[in-house]
Amino acid sequence: MNTINNIRNLRYNLNMTQSAFAEYCDVSIISISRYEAGESISRRNAEKIAHACHVSIDYVLNRQTDPSLQEEKQTPSGTLLSEDENSLIEDYRRISQRGKFHVRKLLNEIMILYPVSENS
Repeated sequence: MNTINNIRNLRYNLNMTQSAFAEYCDVSIISISRYEAGESISRRNAEKIAHACHVSIDYVLNRQTDPSLQEEKQTPSGTLLSEDENSLIEDYRRISQRGKFHVRKLLNEIMILYPVSENS
C-alpha cells in the first residue's frame, strides 16, 4: 500500500468527499487531490492529516500499514489526557476553522466568568 492509498483510505473510512476531508484536516483540497493522484506530501500536511485522523504520521507517510497504531495522546507536561479531554479535542478537530474561532472566543469568556482557582 502506498501513501496515496493510505490517505484515500482514511478519507473513505470517514465517508468524506475530498473537499470535506480537506477541511477536516485543515489542508487544501488541491493538496488532497494531488496526494491521491500520486504527488508527494509535505511533512506539515502529513502531520495535519495524522492529527485529524488520529493515526500516526508513519501511517500517512507510508512507514506503517496499520492505521490503528497511534501515538498516545499526552499533554506538553507528559501526562495522559483524560477521556473527557480526549473527547473534547476530537470534537474540536471535527469543526470548521470558523467554528474553532467561536469555541476559543467562548472559552475565553467562560474563563473570565469562572477563573481557575488554586483548588482546581
